[in-house]
Amino acid sequence: MENTPEKKDDSTGASVKGKDTIFRVAAPNQIGLIAIADNKSNMLIGICVVLISLIIALLGSGFTIQGTPINTRPDLIIPMTILLFFMLSAAVCAIIAAKPKIIKGTTQSMHSLLFFQNIFTKTLDQYLAEMHELLEDKKAIYDQMIIDMYNNGVVLHRKYQMLRVAYFLFMYGLIISVLAFVITTAIVQF
Repeated sequence: MENTPEKKDDSTGASVKGKDTIFRVAAPNQIGLIAIADNKSNMLIGICVVLISLIIALLGSGFTIQGTPINTRPDLIIPMTILLFFMLSAAVCAIIAAKPKIIKGTTQSMHSLLFFQNIFTKTLDQYLAEMHELLEDKKAIYDQMIIDMYNNGVVLHRKYQMLRVAYFLFMYGLIISVLAFVITTAIVQF
């Protein structure tokens, strides 16, 4: 078996196989990272909503502890209010992270035929004509894939930024509400 040299792209000198491998690896990785961010957002939303519902139910139900209504006890009201505020803030950030974001290309250079938003806005004949034109130009094909990857990267950056804020609020909400409970309980007992 003979070792055949890889085909080189005349315009760049890079191997065609190497270019294709970049797209074959990077695109699924980005889609996977978007799915991970959405799953983490959904998990955090679920946890926060359960905690918010429990706090509202406890505060609004007239629930009593040792014969005293919970909504008259500062040692419980203060930490629960703090927790409620932080869980609501974290849930809102997680919802924003999970919310679909469509990047609209304002210029022709940002326009990608591979993105669904740019498909359904055209008739089938328009789309076929544009795709056939695209398939005739190797550089244009790579440009379309690069634009698509770039737009996915922008969406990913936004999702992970909001998710980071949501987890930050969730973590510090738990810490601060537990500290508030310890401090208010110590003050009430002395």
